[in-house]
Amino acid sequence: MPEVEIMAALTGILTGIDTSVLITDEMTAYKAPITRLTTEKSAWQSKSKAVDDISSRITSLDTLLETMRDSSKLQASTAISSKTDVLTTRATSAASVGSHTVEVNRLATAERKVHSGAAASDSLVGEGAFVYTYNGTTRTVYTSATTTLSGLSDLINNDSGNAGVSASLLQYDAGNGQVYHLVLSGKNSGSSYGVTIDDATTLNGSNGTMDFSQSTFTTTQTAQDAQIRVDGYPDGNWITRDSNSISDVIAGVTFTLQSVGSATVTVSQNTDSLKTNMSNLVAIYNGIITQVGTYTGYNAETKVGGLLQGDSIINMLVDPIRSAFTTNAKGFTSENDSFTMAAQVGLTLDKDGKLLLDETVFSEAVSKDYSGVLRLMGAIGKGNSDNAQVQFNSADAKTTAGQYNVKITYDAAGTAQAWIKQTSDTEWREMNVTGSTITGKVDNAEQGLSLTGVWDSGRGAYTAYATINVQQGLAGKMYEATQAILDPTTGTIKTRKDQYDSAIAAIDRNIETKQRMADNKEAALKAKYARMEALLSELESLKGTISAMTTSLDSNSNDDD
Repeated sequence: MPEVEIMAALTGILTGIDTSVLITDEMTAYKAPITRLTTEKSAWQSKSKAVDDISSRITSLDTLLETMRDSSKLQASTAISSKTDVLTTRATSAASVGSHTVEVNRLATAERKVHSGAAASDSLVGEGAFVYTYNGTTRTVYTSATTTLSGLSDLINNDSGNAGVSASLLQYDAGNGQVYHLVLSGKNSGSSYGVTIDDATTLNGSNGTMDFSQSTFTTTQTAQDAQIRVDGYPDGNWITRDSNSISDVIAGVTFTLQSVGSATVTVSQNTDSLKTNMSNLVAIYNGIITQVGTYTGYNAETKVGGLLQGDSIINMLVDPIRSAFTTNAKGFTSENDSFTMAAQVGLTLDKDGKLLLDETVFSEAVSKDYSGVLRLMGAIGKGNSDNAQVQFNSADAKTTAGQYNVKITYDAAGTAQAWIKQTSDTEWREMNVTGSTITGKVDNAEQGLSLTGVWDSGRGAYTAYATINVQQGLAGKMYEATQAILDPTTGTIKTRKDQYDSAIAAIDRNIETKQRMADNKEAALKAKYARMEALLSELESLKGTISAMTTSLDSNSNDDD
């Protein structure tokens, strides 16, 4: 080991000074900027985590709004059967309110056949073929001289081409010694799913085989369709289905038949489901408001500011969402709609910006016009026209909601040209016309809008004017805001996160540079003190040499005396 390195490892031995303490103290002062940078980095990381928390909460709101912005998903219905022993029922949002009388004349059943039997489950059936047909598929099961009754059952069940017949053994002694009976059961109900034993079966009692021909089976349950009549229809006949679960007779309603009889099915609006969604909206929104306030505000009691105090962009993050509760819904007018603002269905803001749901106002609103409440919250692709000759067909997600003016000019032959503008515009824009269908052009506010022009041939050439309202529900407006905030490229959250990540990366680079300088500084200090120790060692050695020489001279002098 080099002498300097040895001395560096044995700091202070000669001087009595602990140079490692000196180095540590000097390096602590030298590394102070790194400590400050590390603290600064931690602060940026805390800010980033706070934004992640806000992002997570807004994502939860976005998920809820994705459902609430579409009234067809928001709507819910309930179906109740007056006699659940006859039938049970359930409804989807597509069900219309009303009552229906359902008469069940017959249940759908699956075919079941029972063989005349054998003395034991291990009775040999003989070598041959058992052939049956089910649901249009004919299957042949081959047996050997050692195949038993139980084995035949297994062969049927394990057949990879089995179309839906289950085989089992029934144990019952009718007094004739035939105790074990092969049972064939069809998987599906309905008259199309009968089980037939084919004449090609060679297990027919000949050549020492057990008889499994068609005549040896008793049909204990026939494959048949269910028969029902709804509201007396069809008179003198029946609606037939191959299943006891019937969902294609009344739109949005499923019957599950239980027994023969009659029951009344009542479909009503499930306002509780809508109320639950509204309550969830309030809870999630208020959670965002509270947390944003905590992060951007100042606690007067603790005299501590939030992690994002002074960040006006984050502080105003929810403003576009909040505006849905303070302005008229786009495309809604008091002339055409029961409700145009959130407050009319019970949603209001308190002095702190928190959302409240007045359950009394909400209940009155759904009682007055349930569909109107659904439209206000979840209108999408909906609208209206004030002129029967300019009919609203549809709009899509790309159509800007709001009010438009439309004019259609017809020549004497009924050929049309059409123009449109938003009520706030001054310039008319041409629309696409194909026959009587009029659509908005791509990249304009009205793209996705579809209208129908109705020409009055008796008027010849003329111009028809209309005001078109394209509606967007409150949830749709909020959803647009949350989507913009969460946009992975241009959203506010992404922009802020990028800024924080950039700041953290810059600090990391600065720390790396300063740490490298500190490492070099520490190495230099250690080397300096090691050289000092080495020099002192040399001096100590020289001192010893001189001392020895002096002693020798003194000794020689004494000898001369």
